[in-house]
Amino acid sequence: MHARTDGWTHRTLKRLGGWCVRRPWRVLAAWLLLAVALVGGVAAFGRPVDNDVALPGSDAQLARDLSERGGGPASSGQVVVHVDTGRLDEADRRAALERSAAALAAVEHVTRVDGVDARSGTLSPDGRTGYLTVRLDVPAREVDKALSGAVLDAAQPARDAGVETVPGGVLATAAERGGSHTAEAVGLLVAAVVLLFAFGGLVAAAVPLVTALFTLGCALATVGLAGHLVSVPSVAGNLATMIGLGVGIDYALFLITRYRALRAGVTPADEALVAAMGTAGAAVVFAGGTVVIALGGLAVAGVPILGTLGWTAGLVVVVAVLGAVTLLPALLAVLGRRLDALPLRLRRRAADGGSGWARQAERVTRRPWRWAVLAAGLLA
Repeated sequence: MHARTDGWTHRTLKRLGGWCVRRPWRVLAAWLLLAVALVGGVAAFGRPVDNDVALPGSDAQLARDLSERGGGPASSGQVVVHVDTGRLDEADRRAALERSAAALAAVEHVTRVDGVDARSGTLSPDGRTGYLTVRLDVPAREVDKALSGAVLDAAQPARDAGVETVPGGVLATAAERGGSHTAEAVGLLVAAVVLLFAFGGLVAAAVPLVTALFTLGCALATVGLAGHLVSVPSVAGNLATMIGLGVGIDYALFLITRYRALRAGVTPADEALVAAMGTAGAAVVFAGGTVVIALGGLAVAGVPILGTLGWTAGLVVVVAVLGAVTLLPALLAVLGRRLDALPLRLRRRAADGGSGWARQAERVTRRPWRWAVLAAGLLA
């Protein structure tokens, strides 16, 4: 039965690959329309997030539920205050903090402001760091960058007195929304360098990056729109981005490597692409399915935020697999021999035709136990 299933998957992916190779422009147009619709929907309706974490069964959640039933604030944030020298409870600084608290209370959607006080635990023992608690009449998901900025602007009296102020809690989350993506940019740069060494050409190295970014954009837009229906924390987008880039590049790399290996022989380009879909494509589907099942296991924990992180990341993986078995073959069919354009002499092959990696593989297989012990020691 397993063999029949593998044969069915192999034949299905070959047929799908053949269809994409024969009609590449239709496939590319369909993906482009899908991307425009999803990204346009996010631009029109927004990408709401909800960082209101629920922990069913915990004492903290019970206290929070009781507070909400008693008419407590819809959400709350903090304005963290700090001085390098002296103390915050000195007369002039205390007066400045009181003026800031009064200004904060006048901001729209702010219902109450609790000051810095050692008795309430909002002042550090050394007196140099504390926080003002800002009670809001809107839920955490509706606290936007503008509201966070207005609250922080209202703390100007404290800054005039030499007190540093930074947002905390939901205010910090709102202030950072849509911020820097330095980590993703560095990851893409490293991936581009690795792909250049792996493929030895600019075009071949760019294809996995393009397909991964394209499918990731579609998936993240879908997650963003889903935020209108269910609670999606902001961290879900970060996790989905990391996983989406990883699997998107990896799946494309796998397929392109197999395709180029087949094409290097006597197999025509179109046939090589269809054959790669039947072998490497089947492996991609299996690998993606395994990752989705593993992420689905987060729902077993019974913690809503973990379940959300699981299905959002799983959705990104599903879109990456769909892109690898449809968008990528169509793009490769359009490129044809241009896939090997703009070569870079980044690697040299030995006189016998073997690469350095092939020679390393031979060394490992000749003495597997030695390398296994070395790898285990390295991991330990």
